Amino acid sequence: MLEPQSVLILLFLLAAYGVAAWWLTTMRRVIFKILAGALAGVPAVLLGIAAVNSYYGYYQDWSGLSQDLTGSADPDMRIIRQSASDTSLKRALEPVLEAAAKKTVSTADGLRARLMIHGATSGLTREVLIYLPPQYFEPAYGQTRFPVIDLLHGAPGGPRDWLDRMHVARVFNDQLVMGEATAAVLVIPDTNEGNDRSLQCLNVVGGPQDESFLVDDLSTQISGALRVQPPGRHWGVAGFSEGGYCAANLALRHPNTFGAAGVMSGYFSPMRLVKLPAKTDPFAGDPNLRAANSPMNILSNPPTGAVLPHLWVMAGTASGEDMTAATQFVNLARQRRLDTRFTRIPGGAHTFPAWRQAMPQMLIWITRMIR
Repeated sequence: MLEPQSVLILLFLLAAYGVAAWWLTTMRRVIFKILAGALAGVPAVLLGIAAVNSYYGYYQDWSGLSQDLTGSADPDMRIIRQSASDTSLKRALEPVLEAAAKKTVSTADGLRARLMIHGATSGLTREVLIYLPPQYFEPAYGQTRFPVIDLLHGAPGGPRDWLDRMHVARVFNDQLVMGEATAAVLVIPDTNEGNDRSLQCLNVVGGPQDESFLVDDLSTQISGALRVQPPGRHWGVAGFSEGGYCAANLALRHPNTFGAAGVMSGYFSPMRLVKLPAKTDPFAGDPNLRAANSPMNILSNPPTGAVLPHLWVMAGTASGEDMTAATQFVNLARQRRLDTRFTRIPGGAHTFPAWRQAMPQMLIWITRMIR
């Protein structure tokens, strides 16, 4: 079956547009010219959409496109519902985990669930997706506490990008089967609460406290509800684009929470403005606060006595801006004698295809760092 990125679809739309345009130029009657013009507009618009999708690699299959257009959910996603009077994540998860343990639901490929995290520290309530590997439900691992990897999306975007665009659950499960990666729980939070927002995982002065949510609330809730390691050297964080900046910044600012960070096409100094959706200076003009949230500045002035995390950095060679930022950051990290891996994707741009190509390497690396 032809998929959204198929060259044949692009050629078909180009041919359809050509036929309609030819009809438009050859028809003499006004009514037919209007009809031909209208018909030419449809393949022209679709051709533009297909070309953009082909470049950015957003939709690889029809299911992802269908889910976005219809708002439908992943049929294999377990929806964890919590009552307004009892927001305990552990109690809400118990029926699903018990059913999985009794094999009344399939866990051959792991288990995906969607839940809401209510943050006592941040005051935020955010959607979070989790992936529990098959090992979580196997008797041999019954007493095992698993490492955790927080996966952060870009902007615009949402947590489903990791499942629908990056296919992280399928790729990770394949790696586990082949013994390339070690088992870990994947936690995928919504860091923006909407495609019209770009918050950079910061505690915005007078605004959303995303850093507190991700570092304090999320780690507390997940470690209290699931059989996982406590936050620290067995926790990793990774992201792409804005999520890459988030991963670097959070890991360097909170080395007691994260032992490793994977950065794909990230940047290493905060953007001047965030989008709430109104554009706002997240630091309210405070230069010290801005410097404290700059990974480059943190490496230049590392906290005394801090054991900084392992770092894995990726950039596509077709993106000069990404390559320059990554190279400067990696060089500085290595000057500080940090364990740093630099992966270059030949011909890769600031797009999903480059991140999908890099992701398997990142998963193998990060699970070995935090196991």
